[in-house]
Amino acid sequence: MAKKERNNVTIKDVAEDAGVSTATVSRVLNKSPFVTDDLRKRVRASIAKLGYRPNAAARALKTKETRAIGILVPDIANPYFMHIIKGIEDVIAPLEYSLLMASSDEDPMKEQKLINVLAEDRIDCLVLATAGSNEEVIEAVHFGGLPIVLVDRLPEELADSMDAVVEDNYGAAYELTQRVLEQGVHSLAVIHGPQTASTAQQRAAGVRAAIRDTAPRVAVTEYYGDFYFNSGLRAARRFLEKGCPEALLAMNNLMAMGALSELLKRGCKIGTDLVFGSYGAVDTLMLPGTTIYYVNQSPRALGASVGKLVKRRLHDPEADVVYDVVKQPVLVQRL
Repeated sequence: MAKKERNNVTIKDVAEDAGVSTATVSRVLNKSPFVTDDLRKRVRASIAKLGYRPNAAARALKTKETRAIGILVPDIANPYFMHIIKGIEDVIAPLEYSLLMASSDEDPMKEQKLINVLAEDRIDCLVLATAGSNEEVIEAVHFGGLPIVLVDRLPEELADSMDAVVEDNYGAAYELTQRVLEQGVHSLAVIHGPQTASTAQQRAAGVRAAIRDTAPRVAVTEYYGDFYFNSGLRAARRFLEKGCPEALLAMNNLMAMGALSELLKRGCKIGTDLVFGSYGAVDTLMLPGTTIYYVNQSPRALGASVGKLVKRRLHDPEADVVYDVVKQPVLVQRL
């Protein structure tokens, strides 16, 4: 590789010279323990050879704090994300930082535009629950000098390269599915989230593993939604065209509410006609005398953990990367 001017060397140049991915370079720069000594030496040799200086130029250009934290989530109207934001606020408010909030609406193109807008010296840190497909943009902004803390969603390409707080989506989905299948059902309908989202991918993997381990002969019908109420409603209609399944799982709370709405409209008795499971609690005021299995999420506590990482990163920009996985139990709600 022809040597560039020092200030023009990018993380991609380092990755190419070392023969590794940009994610590996990211992990080395962030002192992640999940890199072999050989790769670490190769990356550091390329950094020295090319004269790469991560973050230094960006920090030099940014001469003052904005005293603002950006928060970008897929759906700001979803109570789950609202509680996360409240948890962040609980920790950040005493520091006298303002919170600038935006919603990508699960649209990667909209998310990309919002990331770029927020990154233009308007915030001191970005909290991001990514809609997916923007890994290169996120890495570029992060290594341009803006600290990023990922919440709820962690694409594989970004793992260990920046701070993150996520749920154990695979484990919780596995346990939820197992609890439902243990009721002896012979047919199962599943409403998955969008597979561009890491959470949806992990939950789908957990569901399928539980089916394989618990009831491999159960008849399974799957529907891919978008994490919104209407997709749960449409999924239930699709399932009911072939008759009511003995069990139904919805992989987030809003899709669960949409499915429940349609099932009740059609006269299905939840807990009697079919076993119902939801990844996340649902509003059960309209469900007297029913039983629901659900993953008991704690979004406000998740947000508080994010707030602590933001506070830590602002205090020490060179601190080691933290990857926090939050476990959440599966509960049974009987009304």
